[in-house]
Amino acid sequence: MKNTEMIKEQSYIFTTSVTEASPKEDFLVELFEFCPNMNCDGLPIIVEKDFDELIDFIEEMKMN
Repeated sequence: MKNTEMIKEQSYIFTTSVTEASPKEDFLVELFEFCPNMNCDGLPIIVEKDFDELIDFIEEMKMN
């Protein structure tokens, strides 16, 4: 289980990409700390590699 303390006090921006060359099963969402200029430089805080992980993350955010 992820650290819900970090989730409840954090605002995020995210990046994702989709290409025709990627297999259908490939999934990647990178979450970065929010900043007003919407800059996604550096390492992401959280990386979700499949749809189930993303759904779990969203459900944890809703509970807080």
